[in-house]
Amino acid sequence: MDENSAWASVFGRRLQRIQRCRAQSEHPRFSTNISGKRVNQGCSWNTSYVGTMNKANGVLTCRARVLKKGNTSRMKLGLAILFLAILWPDSPKLGAEPGRACKRSKLFTAQGIVAWSTQSNAKGFFYKSGLAIDADGAFRAYHPNDRLGLDSLAHAGHKGNWWALVTDNGKVSGHPVVQGESDPAPGFYVSTTALYDSNNHNPRDPHRYVDALQIPYVVLHPKALKYARLGDFATVVNLQNGKISAALVADESAADLPVGEGSIALAKTLGIESSPRYGGKPGGVVYLIYPGSGNGKPRPLEEIETMSKQLFESWGGSDKLNACLASD
Repeated sequence: MDENSAWASVFGRRLQRIQRCRAQSEHPRFSTNISGKRVNQGCSWNTSYVGTMNKANGVLTCRARVLKKGNTSRMKLGLAILFLAILWPDSPKLGAEPGRACKRSKLFTAQGIVAWSTQSNAKGFFYKSGLAIDADGAFRAYHPNDRLGLDSLAHAGHKGNWWALVTDNGKVSGHPVVQGESDPAPGFYVSTTALYDSNNHNPRDPHRYVDALQIPYVVLHPKALKYARLGDFATVVNLQNGKISAALVADESAADLPVGEGSIALAKTLGIESSPRYGGKPGGVVYLIYPGSGNGKPRPLEEIETMSKQLFESWGGSDKLNACLASD
């Protein structure tokens, strides 16, 4: 408890007893019997009550007395401190550091969304938009029978242009590869992400890509990838409920799509409906990206959470983010 809160707590309890004593003094059944430990409480500028709380039955009894001049002054001072504490409960302590300011500059604009760069210990840029749900990289993302996939097959491409699936010739014009019996989801297509494990040389292995069901990742617009790169860390905030998620930059969107997209796991962490078919959020989501923070490779969830938390705190944390958003 800080100093202001302590003063408010002490004088708040005294004020409650003052009011109770005053009420009892005006009641015809007011008792002057005193028992237990004696306490002195002021009730007006010239009158106070001596009252105690009976520990056995919890009854407060009081009797009136005239205050001396010195007692009156002390009571006035105490009440003044109480009122100040109530009016300014969040006032900083003397010598405390001022709140974090936000010095920002426009970095780029994409699809009507402005990205802002900021000055801080950790380099970063942020933007506010909605959240579309991406299933790419999940083992059951897409299926030849469209109803069975987590997402609509149309979001993976179409005949002659399968941009989100592994094909038999390694080109978007090829035929999609179906997972075999030894794969995690036999019968489903192999879904890709722009970020993949370069140490895994089998492009048909579903484990090579970033699993949207397990890893909270963000999808960046091509303009954003001029300043950040795949594998960088990020922090994403749902402004509606205050939930915060660590994230990894793991995919790239088409230039003509709305800005603001992330994995199924990201949506779940943020408390947003996570279905790629009907979930998502139209606005109120903030993306904070840390350029150059990654190594261009997929990361385990534990590393993503640890690194993103450290970067967010170094950048300025929630206080700075609130200050930046207040500038809108």
